[in-house]
Amino acid sequence: MGRVTRLYGRDFAPDPRDYAMTPVASTRRRRKWRDNQWSGDQAQTPHCVGFAWAHWLASSPVSQFLDPHGIYELAQFLDEWEGEDYDGTSVRAGAKVLARLGHVAEYRFTVDEAVLRGNVLEVGPVVIGVNWYAGMDEPDRDGLVKPTGRLRGGHALLIVGYEPGFYWLKQSWGLAWGKSGHCLIADEDVQTLLDEDGEACLAVEKQVRVPR
Repeated sequence: MGRVTRLYGRDFAPDPRDYAMTPVASTRRRRKWRDNQWSGDQAQTPHCVGFAWAHWLASSPVSQFLDPHGIYELAQFLDEWEGEDYDGTSVRAGAKVLARLGHVAEYRFTVDEAVLRGNVLEVGPVVIGVNWYAGMDEPDRDGLVKPTGRLRGGHALLIVGYEPGFYWLKQSWGLAWGKSGHCLIADEDVQTLLDEDGEACLAVEKQVRVPR
């Protein structure tokens, strides 16, 4: 199992047993999901998977909140590698954490941008785990990032919307980054990243009932 974590904290861990994301037809051209809740800045930590899933939980139909650092620590306990003396974890491990805590009923993966797009337009926000390049560190004046330059490592983010030709990504580097913490990426670049050991994970939310 190859590991590509360098700076940002996402490890790639393929598993052929994963359920595939269901293709969904959509007549919509654009969609933006609620994403007004923030979990801060991962700063120099490798906790991007925790932040991506915390943002997903806050943006899903039943807005719920968990500490992203806590998600990350539990994900390291549940992930594919022994011990916790390393940086990073997998997108799947983050989904497992939310499933174990009762927030997620199931989760499914795709590496097909067309399948991803239909689900973002019709079903909900999606956690994406991809290689991250130097050309993506700072968006341009339009908020656009491009996978160019040196490979920086693996990273996990939340896709919160789509407009013709582009996805909106919610970053874990604070509101000062990009467009109030967001950036755009071309759909063709998303397919390129999915083709090189990327993954997109859609989870089905369950509401956790807190005893009174």
